[in-house]
Amino acid sequence: GYSSEAEEMEIQVLDTRKKFLGEEHLDTTFIMGNLACTYSDRGKYTEAEKLFIQVVDVSKKNLGEEHPATILTMGNLASTYEAQKLEIQVLDIKRKILGEEHPKIILALENLASTYSHLGKYSEEETLQIQFLDARKKSLGKEYCD
Repeated sequence: GYSSEAEEMEIQVLDTRKKFLGEEHLDTTFIMGNLACTYSDRGKYTEAEKLFIQVVDVSKKNLGEEHPATILTMGNLASTYEAQKLEIQVLDIKRKILGEEHPKIILALENLASTYSHLGKYSEEETLQIQFLDARKKSLGKEYCD
């Protein structure tokens, strides 16, 4: 897997390329795509999606929709969406096995709600936030205050 150090280095390289080459230079989008892959590999689907969308947009503009690099990035973006769907399926299975009040379920609900928020899927986020709060109350007790 990819380490946080590799991620940090890719971010530094990306920042440098943006500064000296600009956001839409192909060398900049190349490292942006690499960072998006790293994010996806590390389960940071929201961050990956944002970068993949940028790379697809720039690639379409500079290379064309049918260029292999554009198609590859579109495939990576699709894989990120599939990973999000898989994450939801895993959450459903964990719920059945561990129960709603298990700490891993509570954390997963909060994380998935955050992902939905970043994606602009506010109704899905609200549903998960309610589930998260209900599970947290049951787990910690009604007397617990933040």
